[in-house]
Amino acid sequence: MNWAQKRKMMRALNYALVVLVTLIVLFPVLWMVSSSLKTEADLFTLPPTLLPEPVSTEGYESALERPTFMVALSNSIVVAIGSTILTLIMTLHGAYALARVKFFGRDFFAKFILCFYMVPAILLVIPIYLIMRWMHLADSIIGVMIIHTVINIPFCLWLLRAFFLTVPSELEEAAIMDGASIIGAFYRIIIPISMPGVAAAGLFSFIASWSEFLLAYVLVTSNANKTLPVVLAEEIIGFEMRWQALLAMGVIVLIPIFFACLLFSRYLIEGLTTGAVKA
Repeated sequence: MNWAQKRKMMRALNYALVVLVTLIVLFPVLWMVSSSLKTEADLFTLPPTLLPEPVSTEGYESALERPTFMVALSNSIVVAIGSTILTLIMTLHGAYALARVKFFGRDFFAKFILCFYMVPAILLVIPIYLIMRWMHLADSIIGVMIIHTVINIPFCLWLLRAFFLTVPSELEEAAIMDGASIIGAFYRIIIPISMPGVAAAGLFSFIASWSEFLLAYVLVTSNANKTLPVVLAEEIIGFEMRWQALLAMGVIVLIPIFFACLLFSRYLIEGLTTGAVKA
């Protein structure tokens, strides 16, 4: 067997391994989607079947008819989009300053900020709740939005800084020589060039806020302000388990994340890989 044949065999093995790992990762999701389309009786049949026969939409009808679920869906959309916008506004300017402004301890400060992301959320529950109660923002959508923004800032700041470091400073210098201000060069040149990094940071912030459970569970007590992860957890805690509706809710929760990753996957990969060495 020559080198070319060995190379083809190794490539085929790599592809087979990727396909196998992908199937293992996606199997629980596919099983959840399939089970959400089964009847209540078919969920407990032995041996279990992968494909639903017959297809039933009772779970989705039951989920969409629940007022608490629809309110939580709208709350999650508002919180996730709002926290993503706030995170990008704050991290774009902060990351640009850390990438361009030279001051003593800049690199240490940039890495020190990332350390805050390593702190477990469970350690922050009591201080965050006390602060939010003191600010009269406990049990409110705005309070959850602010906390999600604070939690997402360290990683997004580090990610965008690493991306800005890969942008040549000569582009800003040329724009300034043509009469643009530093702020104008930032908005008209740097941000358009850095859209892959911006999209990656925005997508990360959206997914993190959309799926966050612990802080939202602690801060919110009224049904009018609960988010989707909290409502789904309460379905599990209850005495009567409606598996059909619960699985349908899980599928509905995954739909925005699926389409967001599908639309911005190219920007996500480029944004996460560009600047990895520079950071």
